[in-house]
Amino acid sequence: ELMQAGRNAIGALLGNGMYNVPATNRYTKFVTADVIGPRTLFAELTVYIDGFMHIIGTNSSWVATSGPITYSQTYGGEDFDARLWGAGWDAPGFDDHGWNPVVTWDGPGCQLLAATHPPLQIMTVLQPVNKSGPASAQVWDLGRNFAGF
Repeated sequence: ELMQAGRNAIGALLGNGMYNVPATNRYTKFVTADVIGPRTLFAELTVYIDGFMHIIGTNSSWVATSGPITYSQTYGGEDFDARLWGAGWDAPGFDDHGWNPVVTWDGPGCQLLAATHPPLQIMTVLQPVNKSGPASAQVWDLGRNFAGF
């Protein structure tokens, strides 16, 4: 249902996660930037076309750029700057000429296993209790801290 006839596109957003945290004035744990390694995406998409299986994986043909996630860490929360959201970046035909080639590497030197936890799901939807700032840079107060929510 996500695949369409004709051209398709794959896009991904990466944050620093739990173990690639830059030093900051925020509450954080595991300050380890540049110790664990770069943010990394390894993906394989299996598609069936006319009865044949095709595996599309990440490789050196992919491109990357900075995106709207300017800070992310389990304990320190996430900053998402919607002004940096590139419209159409995840759609076929997007002009990525200003993006950079990805850096490939051999990985962490261990066997990668699929996650065995249940899939993430929406547990609740929070509505803002207050919005402040100009329309170009709003801050939404959701009435509670939900870092790691």
